[in-house]
Amino acid sequence: MESSRSLLPPGRTWIGAALVLAFFCVPLFVHLGRADLQGDEPIYAYAVDLIIETGDWLTPRSIPHENEPFLEKPPLKFWIVAASMRAGLLPHDDFGQRFWDAVFGAIAFLYVFGMGRRLAGSLCGLVAVFILFVHQPLLFEHGLRSQNMEAALFLSYCGGMFHALAWSSAEERKARRVHVFAVAAFFVLGFMTKFVAAIFFPGVLAVMFLVFPSWRRRLREDWKIWATAIVLIILTTAPWFVYQSVQYGQRFWHVILGEHVYRRMTGFLDPGHLHPWHYYFSTLYQECVLNRTLLPVACGLIALLVATVRRRWDAGALILCWLIVPLSAISVGSSKLYHYAYPFLPPLALAAGYLPGIILRRESPAYGAVERWGSTASDMIARKRVPVLSSMATVLALLAFTVAAVTVTYGRFGLRIGDVVLLRNSSVFRPLVLGTVLLILSNQGRFAGRLLLPLLVLATLPLENYRGTLDRLDDGRAPVKALAECVRRETQPGEPQGIYVHAADLGQWKYVYYFRRVGMEQPQDRPLDVLIRKLFVPEEQQPVMVSDEDYRQLRATLAAPTGGALATVDAHRTTFADIPSVRLDDGLMLLLPGRYATCRGPAEQRR
Repeated sequence: MESSRSLLPPGRTWIGAALVLAFFCVPLFVHLGRADLQGDEPIYAYAVDLIIETGDWLTPRSIPHENEPFLEKPPLKFWIVAASMRAGLLPHDDFGQRFWDAVFGAIAFLYVFGMGRRLAGSLCGLVAVFILFVHQPLLFEHGLRSQNMEAALFLSYCGGMFHALAWSSAEERKARRVHVFAVAAFFVLGFMTKFVAAIFFPGVLAVMFLVFPSWRRRLREDWKIWATAIVLIILTTAPWFVYQSVQYGQRFWHVILGEHVYRRMTGFLDPGHLHPWHYYFSTLYQECVLNRTLLPVACGLIALLVATVRRRWDAGALILCWLIVPLSAISVGSSKLYHYAYPFLPPLALAAGYLPGIILRRESPAYGAVERWGSTASDMIARKRVPVLSSMATVLALLAFTVAAVTVTYGRFGLRIGDVVLLRNSSVFRPLVLGTVLLILSNQGRFAGRLLLPLLVLATLPLENYRGTLDRLDDGRAPVKALAECVRRETQPGEPQGIYVHAADLGQWKYVYYFRRVGMEQPQDRPLDVLIRKLFVPEEQQPVMVSDEDYRQLRATLAAPTGGALATVDAHRTTFADIPSVRLDDGLMLLLPGRYATCRGPAEQRR
């Protein structure tokens, strides 16, 4: 493995880890429970809720049926979330549902930093985590901030690859044992969360064993440890599969393997999932162009490939195999979704950090040159140095770096007294350069020289995309949750409970998830006279969900002369246009008759 001295002294690795925690891990938790559950989130949240309600931990339920088993995936993620809520460690709400995803993402970021540090120093790890953080789909679209399976799988690959690489170079047998069992634990996490999606992890390790004699020699030395780890994997994963096989027999394997693995690979469950073979590669290219990381990723991949081939470098080969082998395999299948590629994004990020990492390591010529330049500049100034002015320059340099940090986070920095603006800054590079110059003036030239090249690297990164990611954390659209809470408050004892659904298709499961808590009625025949009574008869009024088409038909019916079955409600009718409504997704709207009209305000505020 390549070794390099980090820009941070050996005992100061915690500084880089602290930066990762502050700038990339903590933001994962910001406003985590504000937005409505989206996409597949209600499916998994429903399974968690039913585990807590029924006490059946072995067979989660499938939305919307309380007696229908959820057999698509193993339930480890459900167990972790439900156990935390049941023990009172997490609130039973949307924040609690998503909390562990953010935890898994934060730990994965730390592992990526650690792997980057092993490759080319702390700067490599920091740049790698930055590249992942500004890749917004990874965070917001079925990603690390959502109640889905991707965060756990993402962590299983990041943690597993780190420990596999550490095992390959560890000298002490005790340390190797720890790394092997960590690899096994992370595989169990991925396998018992998303089943065969974790299988590429041992596939990549198999390639490494075939290609590198040093890995094979180490495997022969530690085969008993690996055998023990494999036995533990079987003992921890097999019982649930055996139980479900006994309970549901062939049906279980038809669902978990036939429908959700074989059919996805050879056919499709949803026509929208059909994409050409190059879908993952072309989408990765488009995303890198969009977040302006294409240049560092492309240059880093070339540099990593050259270093790997030239020196037969196993660490570089592991990173490249981690990228190429799984992406090539999943590209063969017919059904493709971009979040399937999330566990294989860290190699791209590590490649982007590799090039600046090797350029700026302490033994590199560039690093030595700028360090000597800083020392020379300080020596020239030191002849005329005034101690008081030197101390002031040090303090001002710290303030300049603080301004830069605030600007990175918020996009601007300002100080004012009343209407008088004392200081305003929207540039990150300007205070960094000023701080470096002030360090030279304070006789800290050597340290300033160390900072110069990292500052140049920082200037090439799309910092505005980091701020864009932070701004998106504040996206708290939750109209469905607000409506459900308001309807619960407004419903009086003895009145019809919940939402009356006059629509054939709800589109998304979030409506079932939230409205289930207040009650939900969805008749199959949907008679028009019942709908009108729900809207106009005071003692029968309920919020009514309709499709746009049904709304237009209802409006036309009420505009026409009445008679027949509708004449019985004429005495209670009001002007249809006066009924407040809230537009939802999927061509749906919720009509709010009577006192439920007050629910429109909270819902519109959360849009």
